[in-house]
Amino acid sequence: MLKSAFLSNLTFWALITASKAAYIQWPVASGGNGNWYGLTTSPMSWNEAESFAAAFGGHLVSITSADEQAFVETTFLSGGNAQFVAWIGINDGATEGSFTWSSGEAVAFTNWTPAEPNDSLGEDYGVINWHHAYDPTLFSLGKWNDAQSGAGQSYFGIIELPAHPNSAPEPTACCALTGCFFLSTVFGRRRKLKTDTNPKD
Repeated sequence: MLKSAFLSNLTFWALITASKAAYIQWPVASGGNGNWYGLTTSPMSWNEAESFAAAFGGHLVSITSADEQAFVETTFLSGGNAQFVAWIGINDGATEGSFTWSSGEAVAFTNWTPAEPNDSLGEDYGVINWHHAYDPTLFSLGKWNDAQSGAGQSYFGIIELPAHPNSAPEPTACCALTGCFFLSTVFGRRRKLKTDTNPKD
């Protein structure tokens, strides 16, 4: 059990390290907010993607203006990525019909596909480009849709961070602490077993 937990911790931090490589800043000098944008390391549920972003001190992306929408489209949906689908931070998981950003920012801008969000089958979580990926001849690039978190729907998440993830804690220190705990527990058990099987007179 301890070995399993140790290996799970190593796997988590390996993913964290890998995902630090490709983040793009929206510079203030270009009219941006100075934040950094990237992707989760693999497709996952909305809740998992939000937790992954939170591990860096961020959230799934909050698209709060037409300019930010254009930046996200240019960064993640251009060229060969025109049919890419990804989670974004908007959701009504807390209260049906009351959409919020997972970052807590105000919903001052939206870019829903016409007739969306429709809460079909209990859909509460925002994805970008879903309809365009399904049929680019009928739907515009970058429009939003609501979807279920999980239920066979796994996508990459677009992450927005206030600082580059290189400023996040490195995995070596965390893994070292976990490793020390694991080893000390194992050897502690061995010493106890040896003592118990060879009692003093």
